[in-house]
Amino acid sequence: MELSLHPTLWRTCRTLAHRRRLKILAAVCEEKRATVGRIARRVSLPPAKTSLLLRQLQARGLIGVRRRGRWVDYEPTPDPSVPHAAALLHAILPMLPHESEYGRAISTLTAFTHPRRLCLLRALAEGPQSPSALRGRCALSYPALFRHLRKLMRRGFVQKPAGLYSLSPLRDPLSQALLTLSLAFEEDRAGRPSVTAPPSP
Repeated sequence: MELSLHPTLWRTCRTLAHRRRLKILAAVCEEKRATVGRIARRVSLPPAKTSLLLRQLQARGLIGVRRRGRWVDYEPTPDPSVPHAAALLHAILPMLPHESEYGRAISTLTAFTHPRRLCLLRALAEGPQSPSALRGRCALSYPALFRHLRKLMRRGFVQKPAGLYSLSPLRDPLSQALLTLSLAFEEDRAGRPSVTAPPSP
């Protein structure tokens, strides 16, 4: 099955920050290998809608497909050509069986659903920064800068203890994994990832 990959980290996080796609990913991981119809029954969605959501996950490199005659099986095999896929799937896997955790997972993921927020996190990883330094570093207007910073602060990634912005200590595994990935795989304007540091296993 030919599919165009769109593997930037922020796009992957945007795809995952959705209850139905998390539920479908959970079904794929539990089944290990299953057809669209089987997954559709598991998640109580029409097969056409399920197929669309599966292809969106596949386009981010999070799941793979295996053709079996006229059937196509989906399996929880991250695409090796997508640098962050395996680490992200590993990080979110413990939350997938628990729908009560999806709200927290989505809140965490949405901190990473915009390339400018990833730029801000990379800048803050170098140490505390003033608003003017962050604005110049990430090419943001002040209204956009403060909007993104507020979102990161609400999700617990950024703090402002004494006039300067800095990264907050992170405790939960998904937040730690996402921050590590955002620092390890810097993406250029065309969305091509380049490794800048080794990701955590």
